[in-house]
Amino acid sequence: MRKNVTLLATTALLSSSLHAQVSIGLAEMPAAGDALRMTQANLNLFINYAQTGPGHTWDFSNLQAVDEDTTTYQTVASTNIVYALVYADIFFNPNRANHATAGVDIPFYQQLPIADPYTFLYRSNTEYRKIGFGAELAGIPVPIIFSQQDVIYELPLNYGDVSTSQSAWNVSLPTLAYYGYQQTRGNEVDGWGSITTPAGTFDALRVKTTLEGRDTINVDTLGIGFAIDRPVVREYKWLTPGLRVPVLQVNTTQVFGFEVVTAILFHDEPRSITVEQPLAASLCPGSTLDITYSETGVYNTGGLFIDANDFIVQLSDATGDFTSAVNIGQVTATTAGTIPVTIPANTPAGTGYRIRIVSTSPAFTGDDNGFDITIDNVAPVASVIANGPTAFCPGDSVLLDGSSGGGLDYQWQLDGTDIPGATSATLVADASGSYSVTVSGVCGTDSSAPVVVTVNTPPASPGILASDTTVFCDGGSVLLVADPVPGATYIWTVNGMVVPNADSTQLSVTGTGSYTVAVTDAQGCTSSSADTIDVTVHAVPAEPVITQVADTLFASGTGSFQWYVDGLPIPGATGGWYVPTVSGAYTVVVTDGNGCSSTSQVYAYIFTGLSMQQQATLRAWPNPTTGQLMVEGLAGARYAVADASGRLLLEGLATFSPAVLDLADLAPGLYELRTGDGAVLRIVRQ
Repeated sequence: MRKNVTLLATTALLSSSLHAQVSIGLAEMPAAGDALRMTQANLNLFINYAQTGPGHTWDFSNLQAVDEDTTTYQTVASTNIVYALVYADIFFNPNRANHATAGVDIPFYQQLPIADPYTFLYRSNTEYRKIGFGAELAGIPVPIIFSQQDVIYELPLNYGDVSTSQSAWNVSLPTLAYYGYQQTRGNEVDGWGSITTPAGTFDALRVKTTLEGRDTINVDTLGIGFAIDRPVVREYKWLTPGLRVPVLQVNTTQVFGFEVVTAILFHDEPRSITVEQPLAASLCPGSTLDITYSETGVYNTGGLFIDANDFIVQLSDATGDFTSAVNIGQVTATTAGTIPVTIPANTPAGTGYRIRIVSTSPAFTGDDNGFDITIDNVAPVASVIANGPTAFCPGDSVLLDGSSGGGLDYQWQLDGTDIPGATSATLVADASGSYSVTVSGVCGTDSSAPVVVTVNTPPASPGILASDTTVFCDGGSVLLVADPVPGATYIWTVNGMVVPNADSTQLSVTGTGSYTVAVTDAQGCTSSSADTIDVTVHAVPAEPVITQVADTLFASGTGSFQWYVDGLPIPGATGGWYVPTVSGAYTVVVTDGNGCSSTSQVYAYIFTGLSMQQQATLRAWPNPTTGQLMVEGLAGARYAVADASGRLLLEGLATFSPAVLDLADLAPGLYELRTGDGAVLRIVRQ
């Protein structure tokens, strides 16, 4: 039964609280899947739980935490098929439940022959109630259905609400006993306002619950039965929106007319202590460092009969086992911070150490740091190994390796000065000097012996001179001469390719290309010439061929010509043909535009003295001609026109005098007009 108590409006108006009045409904009731935590506080018999009212401010910030309780809620179907059927969440089921939690509040049930107990509950928009129990009796699941269900809350809860409910149930243990329980629950929402606990400050409704119960017991084996009224129990709960557990709950039991506090619980975050990063993966016995940690949950500041909390850093053994953990540092605190620690000087070397932090008030063990830590009691030893020659030519380098193990810091020096950025275990050295490395670790610092690197001076770049012109005709040559470098060897190249067997200061060049020279000294260092000599070799023209047509010698090829007889040049004989006047050994030299010449084979010519009559019978004009040629002396005769090689190009029978010959289709050059009686006339087509 529920009734609403309306308070005087003036009471609410006079409230000085700055916090809003809240309402509690379905969202604040436990549900399947919840794991709800409450922190047990140190029992304080003098806690001021009674004061309440509208707009009230409660301060319980001095509560001291002892332990955490977690209540887990699950679906009805996940308990047992028998319970799932009896308490099925079906609208017409009078025993309808929609979540359950392990355990029951049957007195002394741990001493009774029951197992796997559950409590079944139902939540809705209008109420939150306890439906019944389930327990295995002699291995058989037995539902214990309430004959009157326990309405824990009528929802929603608002300031001024008052409600009362009756509940009853019983359980029989065959051949042993009968137990029954009846209860009257009274709820009164007697305050609202702001409450502060070690977990924070919340807007809340205060609900006062009074529980009056009676136990009925019959013992079959003794044949006796009796009823016992329980002491009055009260629960003072502060409920806040968004939380499914009370912000604070104080339980009391009435003893000799006085309320005695029996339990104090408050909402808190899950407790944790975490070792934060960064944390070195390698430590040294005797070394000191700071351990940074974070935490969740409430830890005690200390008070009457309660010690202030200490966070203690513990070191495991070399296998990560904390059975014989060593305390290496601690701080008195309740919140996150930093703890200075010292690794004991006698800690054995090992690779599997872990670090964790525990609290003392309340006692709690945090997770370890999450990775293995190496403790090595050997100081690093620095050394440098050169992976290659330490004397070399410019452009080369050597890899210096200073690796001394993991978890170390490196700094390279050149001639005793730190090289900026050179902090790796290896270094590429390409300059002359004395190299060393300093290796630092938790167990100390060491510097290596120096390694001397020498970059040799290369020989001077040789110059190149050409003995003559570098442009000439095929068959000619030019001598290239390099500056001498004592003790050096030479390598000549043409167009980037090495010239075989060219290993002296001079090179006779007969072919086109770009020529350079490089010198290598006794240390193997090479310098190339700054100069490049470009040589151009022109091909000579094809060897001209002399042919004879009648009394004329003709030369093949193009360019300029010079005729010779018996090895002597013939003055003025510079055309492509020549009419000898004497017998002899004739040659011709043809020269192209590059000035390159080629000489024909000797042509032996015998002068026969062609009759003047034969030449005189023919007369042609204009000669040279650009097309038409008028010829007198051809009337009634056959004629032929041939080129200098004797190839016939035109022939015919002249019927008129003068005859008209059309030479427009012939290429410019020297031609012969021949008649059937052996007369020959030279003509030129312009």
